[in-house]
Amino acid sequence: MFRFTRKFTTSAAARDAFKVTLHGRIAKAPETLTSAAGNPYIKYTVAINDFREDRPASFISVTSFEDRAAQFLSVLKTGTPVMVTGNATYQYPPNSEMGDGKYPYLSVTQSKYHRIRYKWCIRSN
Repeated sequence: MFRFTRKFTTSAAARDAFKVTLHGRIAKAPETLTSAAGNPYIKYTVAINDFREDRPASFISVTSFEDRAAQFLSVLKTGTPVMVTGNATYQYPPNSEMGDGKYPYLSVTQSKYHRIRYKWCIRSN
């Protein structure tokens, strides 16, 4: 009979605990910005539809700090289908209080990205 021992460690928490994958379309064109430390980053918005007519689209803010992403994202236009993987966090508007109309929103820091290309099958007679 095999016996397994379970070891507990005091290692740091996993950084990908809130990893998400978004499938949607670019809703706001990517723009290059500069952080307070002088580092360039790209920010854009992805619209996600539920494919049900009775529900509105969800708009997720995506930030990328990768240098190669700037070249890739700069050529994408609004409406381009994309798949984005990254770490999700809730952002809280500054100086917001309950009931003032400002709500926390989901923001994703991109780690992987892909442009989705649909291949339509056309049957010829």
